[in-house]
Amino acid sequence: MAFKKYKQAWLIGLLMVSGIVASGGTGCGKSSSSSALTGPFVYFTGPGLYKVNINGGSVGTVAYTPTPGGLAADSTSLYFYSSSSGLNKVAKDNNPNGNGIINLTTNIQPPMAAPSTWMAVDSSNVYWVGGSSGNGSVQKISINGGTVTTLASGLPSPVSIAVDSNNVYWTDRTGLVSKVPVNSGPVTTLYDGSSFGAAPLGIAVDNGNVYWGEAELSGSVFTGGAIKKISVNGLTVTTLASGLTSPTDLTVDSQNVYWIEYPGWTTSSTPASIMQVGINGGPVTTLATGQIDAKGIVVDATSVYWLDSCQSGSSTGSVQKAPINGGSVTAIASGLTNPGNIAIDR
Repeated sequence: MAFKKYKQAWLIGLLMVSGIVASGGTGCGKSSSSSALTGPFVYFTGPGLYKVNINGGSVGTVAYTPTPGGLAADSTSLYFYSSSSGLNKVAKDNNPNGNGIINLTTNIQPPMAAPSTWMAVDSSNVYWVGGSSGNGSVQKISINGGTVTTLASGLPSPVSIAVDSNNVYWTDRTGLVSKVPVNSGPVTTLYDGSSFGAAPLGIAVDNGNVYWGEAELSGSVFTGGAIKKISVNGLTVTTLASGLTSPTDLTVDSQNVYWIEYPGWTTSSTPASIMQVGINGGPVTTLATGQIDAKGIVVDATSVYWLDSCQSGSSTGSVQKAPINGGSVTAIASGLTNPGNIAIDR
């Protein structure tokens, strides 16, 4: 995957986190024994588009589509990118034997080395960051299709995106966290860490604050990783967790920020950890360790979920789950081929 190659090339360093390791938080997790194919679901991409109950069980196919990339979900539909057809929409309860995929536009270019969070959706539009380095953009289209609107252009290297009722927010590898109104307007830089080599990656927003994970480049090594937040209106930056190395994908709920932390070279020989810190700071908690090629992270009221390969080789991917208050890690789906993007019913 392009994002994995990016991580292999750039995210290196030494993990120096003082935290609490949750009970049973080591390794890829035990297998789930549930067999239900009713919701709520976790959705994920692979050779197609799939879903599994949040407690595990049979994996259902939502759509047969060639290696989708990017994924966003609203209450009824999934939105995804395909290199062969562009941006598409499909009902969450689609019968995969039918012709349920709706193409919204072919006028879409994903970002270079795209992570899992380069697409977002609200009640009206799908948003994404994309384009080549130095010519990146933030764009949107109605959830029913139509004309693509460019909200921001000429961006250095946009990475991840989040949206609330007023603005679209994104990170840029050159050190920036920015926003633009959902109905277009001026671009505002909320944070600029370029002077000390910051490389913001994952981003999330709640009712008033923007959160992101960043690594800080010192020479050729990332050593100053941190989780930070700022008001959606700007002003003071608060560091919630420091002493990290390579925080990548990130999500937030009403109490905590969750992220995937890589301690060095992000290959199969360097497992990642799933970590948590309060939205106002405090102790850093490690919810899971030993995660091989972890990517994508989502949360509901009780648990945090992510994708993992578990071991090298084909058909070894999995959807992992851990309680947000600590506890055993569970594989709710396993034997998957190259899972790459994740979404959840909330």
